[in-house]
Amino acid sequence: MKKITSVFFTLLLFVSLWGQSQVEAESTFKDVHEGTNFYKEMMYLYENSIIQGYDDQTFKPGQKVTRAAAATMIGRSLDLNGEKRSTTFKDVSPQSYASGYIASAVEEGIIKGYTDQTFRPNEPVTRGEMSIFLARAFELQAQLEFDYFDIHPEQASYESIKKVSQAGIAQGLKNGLFYPRRDITRAEFSAFLARALNEDFRVEVPAISDPLVIKYKATEAKRHGGTMAFIESVNYHNGDLLFIDPYTPIQLMDTGKGQYSRVEVEGKALNEPALNKVIPTNRSGVGQITINNGAYSLSYTVVIGDQKDYAKQPINNQFLEIASYGHLAGCEFGKENVLLEEVEEYYGKADESWEDSYRRYGACGYSFGVPYGELDLKVSSIEKNMTGSGYTPSQIEQMIGENSEPTYIEHLDMYIQGYEADKHIIQFLYDGDTKKLVKYRMIY
Repeated sequence: MKKITSVFFTLLLFVSLWGQSQVEAESTFKDVHEGTNFYKEMMYLYENSIIQGYDDQTFKPGQKVTRAAAATMIGRSLDLNGEKRSTTFKDVSPQSYASGYIASAVEEGIIKGYTDQTFRPNEPVTRGEMSIFLARAFELQAQLEFDYFDIHPEQASYESIKKVSQAGIAQGLKNGLFYPRRDITRAEFSAFLARALNEDFRVEVPAISDPLVIKYKATEAKRHGGTMAFIESVNYHNGDLLFIDPYTPIQLMDTGKGQYSRVEVEGKALNEPALNKVIPTNRSGVGQITINNGAYSLSYTVVIGDQKDYAKQPINNQFLEIASYGHLAGCEFGKENVLLEEVEEYYGKADESWEDSYRRYGACGYSFGVPYGELDLKVSSIEKNMTGSGYTPSQIEQMIGENSEPTYIEHLDMYIQGYEADKHIIQFLYDGDTKKLVKYRMIY
């Protein structure tokens, strides 16, 4: 396969990529300037007649690249035969500007057609597919030692993505994603191909944050004469509230047999590109990961943010969103299927306890009950002491939203203000004299 040589830099033939008129070399593009992403790479390919502008003096950097265009541009970069001719594909005309390059690219094993004898020249090319084309065209061998979090060995582009990344031709993002299914643009293609041709444009192998690993176990056991599948936490207690930095990937690791559970993701803050990998997609937000087998489930509420910040100010604009998943901001445990023994095992000796019905640890108190039809004591309500915080009802409303005026409860000598958070009710209790916040609690 012929590779680009010094002769490449003396090429005089400038052919419009999509049959458009040639933009004069000395012209500037109306939609591209030095501050545009991949400006140097685009100009490099343009100046060497691999990719061209349009007769309206635009470059269209955000326009998608088609399979025909990809074959043409790779063919030009490798000095393949681009003479128009017949191909083996019924949807490629011999008169197509790309027919010669398509035929040459197929002969060289760079691009393949489909089993129905079509090439689909007008279909857009994805980032994963472009990785395949470039890995073949430039005979790349070395691969990254790690995976992006949205690729897996079953994908056709898996090894090629790791090759182009190791070569410094393509990069993922800091959140550990490569986006292999996203259509590639002219600007992105320019960056890929310019890096393949010229090492001066190449980038460093991306650094990916170590994932937060959640281990759980899905096992089979016999109970009451039948076979049941159980899911249990291994390194986090059930109902834990997890705080993570933005874009930190979450790796779910099943240490059991694994065929009894499925993963469900809720909340706009989380994305699920694969069953065992969850990616926070925002700089802040709340979401929930549930491992479910139909009979039993294990849930983790994920807050994107610093736990220390939430400890200092648990009442904020995400307070009710956190509460909707059964968590009271500022307290370690939620109230969704959390067992008494889990709370005791985590905290140790309680500061205050009333038989089996109540435990207080620092500022957080947990009440326990037996849900209907079950046998185990589970968290039924949570409260957090806020004496001394100085918050007034108007300040609470500014932080989490407006609500009705607090109601005075005479026998408690307190004002109570209620909020709804999905199926949970949050109450703020204020001192009857000062009307300053004493505590807040989740009662359902």
